[in-house]
Amino acid sequence: LVAQRERIVRTGCLTIDLDARTVHVAGKEIVLAPREWAVLVYLVERIGQWVTSREILVAVWGAEWINPAFLSRRGDRSDIRPVTVTCARLRQRLGVAGRLIVTPTGRSIRRLEQVAPP
Repeated sequence: LVAQRERIVRTGCLTIDLDARTVHVAGKEIVLAPREWAVLVYLVERIGQWVTSREILVAVWGAEWINPAFLSRRGDRSDIRPVTVTCARLRQRLGVAGRLIVTPTGRSIRRLEQVAPP
């Protein structure tokens, strides 16, 4: 049998072990809710890339969460509220590492920054 390589991602003081499903900030384990974990994994898999809140919503919550009534209204972000709230809680739980999840002011795009570990 061939041993599977560990999938561990390090960026700044944040360490994510995708196989063990653990998150550490500066060596301290952080417990995440299932949706917070799913959002973090989605961002980790696309580290350094901008993703829209709707992409996260579809990937983590499912396409049925997209309200077609909102898609025709430019600027209406009511349907992405779950992503906004979950990302805010995720940043809070990650503490100093939360700043690695970047969202430009007034935009509904996000990315996890790739930073060399300390």
